Amino acid sequence: MRRTLFAAAAAVLVGSAVGAEPGMKVTIVDLDTTRGGGSATVSVEVSDIQMVDPASVNGRVEKGEGHLHYRVGEGPVVATTATKLSFHELPPGEHRIEVTLVGNNHQPIGPREVLEVTVPAGKPR
Repeated sequence: MRRTLFAAAAAVLVGSAVGAEPGMKVTIVDLDTTRGGGSATVSVEVSDIQMVDPASVNGRVEKGEGHLHYRVGEGPVVATTATKLSFHELPPGEHRIEVTLVGNNHQPIGPREVLEVTVPAGKPR
């Protein structure tokens, strides 16, 4: 599911249904495109999974354990147990923010959601 966000808008994307399978709800909780660049804060609510740092279990796969992968565009993947993450200094243009629920081995185990944020070009001086 994809939603486009504009300067004053926010979107909610819902992951899998409640049940044995892990799920997540992804929300833009803060979007600021007023300072010549943009910032977006993403909040994730997970269900039916425990957030575990894969390094703490040497990548050993356990059902019901995982973490999140965040990525802006083609940038690096941020692997973390943090369910709230901010992205700053987004230049004008369109940006894709991907959030994926993954297991301790970094393989997808649940939903992947894509948010699109548009940062308008600054006003001419």
